Amino acid sequence: MYKKSYLSQLITLCAVILIVLAIHLYLNPQSFTDHFLISVMIYVFLAVIMLPIPLITLGVPLAKIKKSAPKLITLFPDRITLDERTFFFSEIKQIKVTPPTYHAGDRILRRTVTIIEDKGVSKFIVGDTRDMHPTTIKKGKPKVFAEYGLFCFMLEKVLKEHLGKFVLELK
Repeated sequence: MYKKSYLSQLITLCAVILIVLAIHLYLNPQSFTDHFLISVMIYVFLAVIMLPIPLITLGVPLAKIKKSAPKLITLFPDRITLDERTFFFSEIKQIKVTPPTYHAGDRILRRTVTIIEDKGVSKFIVGDTRDMHPTTIKKGKPKVFAEYGLFCFMLEKVLKEHLGKFVLELK
């Protein structure tokens, strides 16, 4: 999984640092008294600098998705409302959504709703594949948009009479 790969990289990094330190001490036993403290400080400093990298790369994207995802999506026979923004189907050229079953192995993919109008394009991130992919579903883990599959199904049904406006788009 996505998180496990970073965790395994972090564990590998720590193990490599410890092995290098052990080899250094084995080859230079006098450095235990001379330069040991400096060596340990350098290795600890490097480990402390490297530790936040996987935490930032994992935490920031999911937090960004949860913050930017619409809190409320409402479908009506003639319009769709995402939070306070209302889009009338008569004014929409096309609505592109990421297929609910689409995934690429263990890679995490963003689920988006793109609404194309004469006025411009509005793109909404509504979650990612962690919400539905069988290998990433965990009990008790919060989902961004767990009902995404149902949303796509209902949107397709509502837009059935508006031919060509509903598009499943692969990223």
